[in-house]
Amino acid sequence: MDNVELCKSFLFRFFELDDPQPIHTFSTFHFLVYVYDGMGFFSDDHNSITVSPGDFFYIPCELLYRSQWRKLVRESPVRFLSLGCRYYPQSDNTHYPLQRLEATPEAVKMLACFAELPPYRHTTGGLVYPLRVDCETAGLFYQLFAVFQKSMIRTQQSRQDRLAEQAKRYWLDHPFACMAETARHCRVSERALYSAFRISCGKTPVEIKHRLIIQSAAEMLRGTDKSVEKIAEELGFSSTAYFRKVFHEVMGFPPRDTRRGRRADSQ
Repeated sequence: MDNVELCKSFLFRFFELDDPQPIHTFSTFHFLVYVYDGMGFFSDDHNSITVSPGDFFYIPCELLYRSQWRKLVRESPVRFLSLGCRYYPQSDNTHYPLQRLEATPEAVKMLACFAELPPYRHTTGGLVYPLRVDCETAGLFYQLFAVFQKSMIRTQQSRQDRLAEQAKRYWLDHPFACMAETARHCRVSERALYSAFRISCGKTPVEIKHRLIIQSAAEMLRGTDKSVEKIAEELGFSSTAYFRKVFHEVMGFPPRDTRRGRRADSQ
């Protein structure tokens, strides 16, 4: 693996958030996270966890989840270390769900190697410090993961779970794909696709796809000056009114609040 591929396979960052916002997002890495300051609330369709200073927790790859950070002290930002990788050894059907992890002295000691912070850049609600990725830090990440792996909660993924994850991955590259096209890609009938999502996620594939698209919309609202109308058009919504309705259903607030929050952060 060359340096470019190595850097694409890992994502190590330190966050300081002065004004953390609630988000829905889809993880494209396996994340180990350590909390320094603040309290976090994370949930998916099956699990929910609360984390506080001194806690480690795990977010699996290809998970659609909701998060909310809160300050414990008004003057102190939320601070956490996020270590991500795209791949790790596992059997085909073994799955590690969203979960808190035991913060052993060995694990806390291993964090020291990630303490080197290069120049920061702004992110939504605060600052993010990209951390060094090389063979040494990648190797230490896997050592850290191995420390936790012995005691992590494991589940066996069902056929329906694997089918739902396959469809989610497809939508990341083909956001305009209809259900019939998605079913063909997954080599199942539309009825089987709907059944798999009902069993695995408790929701229809349309609802889950909307979540993924709205997350992309939120990122566009935060990172660009495109109008709500333009974003709705680019994401394939039939009308701006329908886009606003779906956005509010998924995020819990209207699109304008996402953009207002971004502008407040930059002032």
